[in-house]
Parts: sequence; structure tokens; C-alpha cells
Amino acid sequence: MFITIEGLDGVGKSTVAKGLSIALNLPFTSNRPPTGVLKELTDRSLEVHFLYYLMSIYRLGENIKSDGLQAVFDSYLLRPISAHEAMGVNPAVIIASLPLIKRVHKPDKNFLLTCQHDERIRRLTIRNKSFDPFDIVDSAAEQKALDSYKKWGRLLQWSISYIDTTFIDANGVITMIAESMK
Repeated sequence: MFITIEGLDGVGKSTVAKGLSIALNLPFTSNRPPTGVLKELTDRSLEVHFLYYLMSIYRLGENIKSDGLQAVFDSYLLRPISAHEAMGVNPAVIIASLPLIKRVHKPDKNFLLTCQHDERIRRLTIRNKSFDPFDIVDSAAEQKALDSYKKWGRLLQWSISYIDTTFIDANGVITMIAESMK
């Protein structure tokens, strides 16, 4: 089973994905490339950053397909596309990337976690780290990212289950997902 937990920072992706991996006895994986390289790429260009993520995800998907890997992923393809779109990546870069995007290995189950804006910002603030552009703290950019998740789910014909985590703790979300898979 190849399961992805998608969503913006602060909605509970990592906590839920780690807990779900334990509940389902599957490995936990994150798609985040090495941070030193990311910092260098972010400083250069949002478009280069997007393409780096896309290539990393494509390669990860190929490994999943060839190795038959079963795991729970903290983000996969939809988050990088949606976040970069919301941050203003040049649409021509995404359009030019469509052939590769469409070839990325499709997960068996996709879950998009959402959360009310104020609660998400509260959760991000508790982390005691400075905000970076990928946290998407602006409510207009947040809505654009959420719309992008839905759009790309439709374009790629990926079935997505939506879960609002605003008033549900991580254990409740994990239970909901695990029960939906029976």
C-alpha cells in the first residue's frame, strides 16, 4: 500500500503520517530533499526549486514502482506543485513539466489534511521556528494552494480524501484514515 498524506505546513501531516505508519505497520517516508541543497536552490530561483522537487519525486515514484515499496509518505507530488503555484512559480515551468508530472507513480491512497487558517498559524507558531515562504502564512496564498491541490487531483485523476484537522487530534485523524482503509 502506497499512501500519501498531503497538506500545508501546520495541518498535522508529519504527525499523522508517522502515526499511521505505526498503525498500519508500514515504513514512514518524507519526500523532502536535503535541506542544504534546498537553501541554495531557493536562493537562486523558485522555478529551479520546483524542478528539483519534481525530479526528486519522480525518482522516488520510480523506485516505489520498481521495488514495490509500501509506505506512508509525508507529502508526495501534490504539495510541491500546490505550494509552488501559490508562491508564484512561473506557470510556464509547470506547463513544460506536465509530461513528467503525469508520469509520476500514482499512490494507492491520497489524503489531504486541511485546517482553519488561524489554527494552522497557531500550530506553526508553537514550533518555535521562524516562518519561511513554504509555510504559506498568507491566507490568500493558502486558499490558492488549497485550490491547486484540488485542481491537480482532478487533472491527474487521483482520488483524494479530505480531512479537516482543525478540531480533531492526530490520533483521531489516524483512526479515521485507518478505518477508511479496511
